[in-house]
Amino acid sequence: SIPVTKKWVGPEGTSATIRVFAGNSEVGSVTLNKANNWKHTFANLEKYKDGKEIKYTVKEDAIANYKSEITGDAASGFTVKNTNIEKVTVPVEKKWVGKSTNKVEVKLLADGTEKGSADLTAADSWKHEFKNLPKYDSADGHEIVYTVKEVKISGYNTVISGTAKDGFTITNTITGKVSIPVTKKWVGPEGTSAT
Repeated sequence: SIPVTKKWVGPEGTSATIRVFAGNSEVGSVTLNKANNWKHTFANLEKYKDGKEIKYTVKEDAIANYKSEITGDAASGFTVKNTNIEKVTVPVEKKWVGKSTNKVEVKLLADGTEKGSADLTAADSWKHEFKNLPKYDSADGHEIVYTVKEVKISGYNTVISGTAKDGFTITNTITGKVSIPVTKKWVGPEGTSAT
């Protein structure tokens, strides 16, 4: 008997087809799903052929957006692990209220940890896309939360809106101050004061 167990990293698929092989010959298959708890035992398989012990292996039919990894052996059982490899793109756009600077540096964070950065300039219309990012964590399968932050620019207030899915907008509003000098001149005798 050869037990086989299915594990998912990322969201579960609806089903998975596992095939068992004796050498190069397929001798059985099963569809694993939630109903059978993603487990099955291939039972009553011949142990020997022509006096030699048969080497059994398993293979999985490919599942879109998943990488398959098979561990174990016929004696202890096989585990088929599928890791979700979907990718996402995070767009970011820069908007200015008041005069713009030459460029801004925007950092991409995954679950709060910096993963990349990009310079936005007028030449690229103040837009950038962080591409080919994993949607799910390869260790525990949780969906990664992507955020952005801007390297602080003095003289501007920064507001970030939007989402990783729909795109982030970073609005910088100029906050510079000006001084206006005024001088009073008199033609004739000076008065005592002037408001």
